[in-house]
Amino acid sequence: MNVRMRTSVRRFLSRRTPPIRRLPVELLEVIFSYYVHETRANSPAFYISESPASMISSHPASIVNPMTLGGVCRQWRQISRSLAFLWSKFYISHPKKEHVKQSIYWLLLARNSPLTIRISSFTGKPTRKEFLVMRRLFDLFILNYNSWHSIDIHVSHHFHSLFLQVPNYPPPILQSVRLELGQSLPPSPRVQRAVDILYSSPTLQDVAWTSAHYNMSTASKKYPQWATLTHFVHHQVFLHNNLTVNDSITILDACPVLESLDVRIYPPDGRKLSHSIWLPLTHSHLRSFTAATNPTLLPKLIESLILPALEELTIHDTQIDFLNPGLKTAAPILDLLERSSCILREFELLTYSAPEDVILNLISAPQFQGIRKIRLAGIKTERTIDLLTRKRADPQSLAVLPLLEHLTFFTYPSFRSPLDTSIKAIKRMLLSRRDKSILSSLDNDIYMSLLMYANLELGKLDFWDYIQLAKLGNADFTIIPSYHVPALRQWTSLIRGQFLQIRAYVHEF
Repeated sequence: MNVRMRTSVRRFLSRRTPPIRRLPVELLEVIFSYYVHETRANSPAFYISESPASMISSHPASIVNPMTLGGVCRQWRQISRSLAFLWSKFYISHPKKEHVKQSIYWLLLARNSPLTIRISSFTGKPTRKEFLVMRRLFDLFILNYNSWHSIDIHVSHHFHSLFLQVPNYPPPILQSVRLELGQSLPPSPRVQRAVDILYSSPTLQDVAWTSAHYNMSTASKKYPQWATLTHFVHHQVFLHNNLTVNDSITILDACPVLESLDVRIYPPDGRKLSHSIWLPLTHSHLRSFTAATNPTLLPKLIESLILPALEELTIHDTQIDFLNPGLKTAAPILDLLERSSCILREFELLTYSAPEDVILNLISAPQFQGIRKIRLAGIKTERTIDLLTRKRADPQSLAVLPLLEHLTFFTYPSFRSPLDTSIKAIKRMLLSRRDKSILSSLDNDIYMSLLMYANLELGKLDFWDYIQLAKLGNADFTIIPSYHVPALRQWTSLIRGQFLQIRAYVHEF
């Protein structure tokens, strides 16, 4: 290419608009919104407020800074700064001085957008510098009090004086509130005042309540506005004001349009119903129900309910007890589903020591045929894997979780792998649930889905076992054999070993 041609090409390219600047504004808005605010698919459970590090983000589960968008090009910077909603969410962990400056800038760009604010700090006594930073940050958000849409504060009792600044009226558009303000028995007047104001907002839809404030019978009387709640979480932060089975029933009775309930119930369970309620209680709107309790109270709770709209059910243990597993039989859960005539879509059994027979009885039950997402803790053997394996010649195997798309085997830290079986059996099960020919079988009258996601949490695997499972994944199927990816030296040593074998074979000929 001669000099004249090179000059001509450079001139032509310089006049062209770069492809990144030719994207329409409407498409950029969608891209920016997804980057800043959308939930990451299949991301691990991580929350900025629970991080020991100091950080600020616009996303609760990953470190995201909308200012990054402005570094791409001038057009992106202008567009991102003009979209107020991009700057309206604040997730701040252990704030520093620079976070205050950054928050000021974000608030200017957010203008009058509804604000989501989550602030957490260290549980110990703060230094004077840490306290001043928190006060400046709190002062800043109080100036935008009327824009509070969601507020979530986790601080120790050393910061109680900050709540004197809360105005004498609730934020006019507040829909979600969660306050964990450290142990103070009895609650200080400053905290009690802030709690009463923020939790009495007439626009509330989502409440996370901590036992540090009042017991549930007192709270339900103080806040009649809760009758319109759609989401309720009870956090048992301290051992006083414990939630009981009857308290949980009272919540459902007092909140007739509740769609999601998350409760943690500890013994003793002596508190009676605050008023006469006909049991079993029918609640027609509850879609998601999470219950953490012990093996004695769990049946008592779910036997008192009829939930025709139930789609998501999660069962937790409240403590590790291998002698008394949190779920001794599948009957209470199956009876609830049968009694409610509901179609369950998601199920989580996060108990440390659930017997395998309980798991087998659950996943093979007709009530579980609508499940699309399941997460199971506890030890599973080849019996569980074999039951999950689809067999063309066995119609009963095709009726086991026929719609399952999302499978997770969960293990607790410091516990061994939840699967006590062979890689070959696991691979056979996964392939059977990815076999499209089974779905089109003429002999099968049950509608079935292909598995789209599998997180096996197998612990440490050798290179070959990891590869056997990982290579099953493709654009339509995400598989995570283990979070312990084999080290690079294992990969290189295997490749080197194979190369030496090939070279030795060639030399023989």
